[in-house]
Amino acid sequence: MNTEAKLIKTKLGLLGLAEQLGNVSQACKLFGYSRDSFYSYKDLYQNIQNKVFQIMFKQKLYKFTFRTEDYT
Repeated sequence: MNTEAKLIKTKLGLLGLAEQLGNVSQACKLFGYSRDSFYSYKDLYQNIQNKVFQIMFKQKLYKFTFRTEDYT
């Protein structure tokens, strides 16, 4: 596992712990990150999730589209 993957895994762990505890401040203290950094990671994670969802949605739409002239 390279350094970049370890950093990503740590940041995802921080997001998961905050959700599990229900307390962002406590999770940040345990991981040694600031709350500002936490919210930056959270925004980035949500943006990535949205982009992945959009890509998957477009692919499914592409697979299930059909031309009406094929059936006339």
